[in-house]
Amino acid sequence: MEVKSIDLPIDGSRLGTSATGNVSSVYKYQDESERKAGTARVQDLSEDGRFLWTVEATLVIEQYGTKTTQVIQVRIPAKVEPVVPIGPVQFSMLTASVRLTKGQVYWGAEGIEPIATKSLRTSDHATP
Repeated sequence: MEVKSIDLPIDGSRLGTSATGNVSSVYKYQDESERKAGTARVQDLSEDGRFLWTVEATLVIEQYGTKTTQVIQVRIPAKVEPVVPIGPVQFSMLTASVRLTKGQVYWGAEGIEPIATKSLRTSDHATP
């Protein structure tokens, strides 16, 4: 049996992703005859019946001492469209599916949570 993809679990807490705020629906594949016939697009569902959504995020990658930013699309299931704030986020149960035949990486997760960042308030600083 030929292996076409490998699913790799990723520790989302160590990844350093930031959401751009862009969320879009994932639609079921339609073949050419369905598209030509004008068949309505249907949103794809997860195995447990939740709608699938794509959340856009940025990922900073360091290779050989050089940092680059990559935009990734992470597919997550949810009953309703997730409201994703712009800023640092953590994906739960994050996986990277590497498609060996195409050399592409597809990202998936079970959920997304914003990461609290410490704000600088005037009350945080001592006054002379």
